[in-house]
Amino acid sequence: MSHRTLTIATLASAVLVAGCSDRTPVNPPLGGAAAITTAPKRPEALARMFAKALKNPAFRAYLKAQLDASPYGEHKLQFETFLGASGGRATTIGYRERADLRRAIDLLAARGFGEVGVFGFSLGGAVALLAAAEDPRIRAVAAYAPFADLKALGYELYGWLWVLKYPFVGLLRGWSRLFLGHDITTDSPERAAAKLTIPVLLVASREDEQIPFEHAERLRRALAPNAHAQFVTMDRGRHGELPAGFEARLAQFFLLYVR
Repeated sequence: MSHRTLTIATLASAVLVAGCSDRTPVNPPLGGAAAITTAPKRPEALARMFAKALKNPAFRAYLKAQLDASPYGEHKLQFETFLGASGGRATTIGYRERADLRRAIDLLAARGFGEVGVFGFSLGGAVALLAAAEDPRIRAVAAYAPFADLKALGYELYGWLWVLKYPFVGLLRGWSRLFLGHDITTDSPERAAAKLTIPVLLVASREDEQIPFEHAERLRRALAPNAHAQFVTMDRGRHGELPAGFEARLAQFFLLYVR
């Protein structure tokens, strides 16, 4: 079994995997994963169904037992939000989430996996870019629908408020300074991307209703000097809809660059 490690950091969750398992699956408790198998294939829908299933103590115990019993080196982080150890109450939109990712990589490093690849969706993609600019252990990043600049995104999301969008974004910045001691809008995935020389796969849809396509264009320009940057753009597809063949493209990308 090759020592390849893939870190998956999504808006709703983060899971680390390396390896595979051919064990005969055990049926999960009813009301848990049984509901997931019929869920739509959009990532956020799957995440919601999975989070709902994890409210079932029997399913959480089943999942933990399956992870613990694996004889292979999956190194699946029993991530705090899913298995109940998280003490956080709110997202910091990338500021503290980078530390979560570093802790995951630290765990893998302690188990002999020194180089990792990171796949992130939406906020997870932004976190992946920010962390990769700071942590040389990240050897490749795939980012699907990340934002380029949080302040710009705030103005776009609150655009329907017309001039009131400015105080709303200002309030976000003020609260983050007050409670976090840091203006979270200054952490720019766009600037982080401009520093990267590692392979980057950027995926975006022109029809994304949550992250305007201009963010992908800004990231593409920031990555222009990077000879290892790749871009996949879709003319159609809402936030979280995967293009045809995406899983195979993603696997090929990480198999090529993370060894």
